[in-house]
Amino acid sequence: MIIFGYKIRDKTTLIALVIAAVAAVVIIFNIGFGMTTQKERSRQLSTLELRSRELRALGHKGLSSSGAVSLLAASARGVQEVEAFKKERLISGSDLTEVLDEVFKAARKNGLKIRSADYNPITIKDTDISRYVFSFPVQGRYGQIKKFIYEIENSKHMLTVESITMHSSKKAVGRLGVDIVLSVYFI
Repeated sequence: MIIFGYKIRDKTTLIALVIAAVAAVVIIFNIGFGMTTQKERSRQLSTLELRSRELRALGHKGLSSSGAVSLLAASARGVQEVEAFKKERLISGSDLTEVLDEVFKAARKNGLKIRSADYNPITIKDTDISRYVFSFPVQGRYGQIKKFIYEIENSKHMLTVESITMHSSKKAVGRLGVDIVLSVYFI
């Protein structure tokens, strides 16, 4: 059988190509879903912080009358919402190792090994929030990698899959090599 100009001589190679193609489609779908979710979380945080700043600015302009009381109450409520979001979804810098440990445990739980990782902290402009980006390679079967990514995306922390680059494993048939870039948001 000839596929994309290459002659496939045995069923094992054909099956491996089909599995790799299906895996690529599913991983691309998962990435799109994760990026959509992350954009929504970032949009919510930005909206809350902007709302809080606007309300505080109006309160500082010296509004008087009964509207000032409700405006100050709304400003306080906006600040509380931002703080609640930060408390529920963001970690402190000192808890960063706990989150990284969670990622390594999820990898081990799914039969994957993270041998090394690169780290890069980034401060988000005009906020007290930082993003810690780390990247690492893993190798395993498609199902193992899929479960691992699912666990990361459903973490209680604001942990996001930034990118996934997939390549075939030359060492073992049926295994994929994946380079993953994650980010975690913290205060």
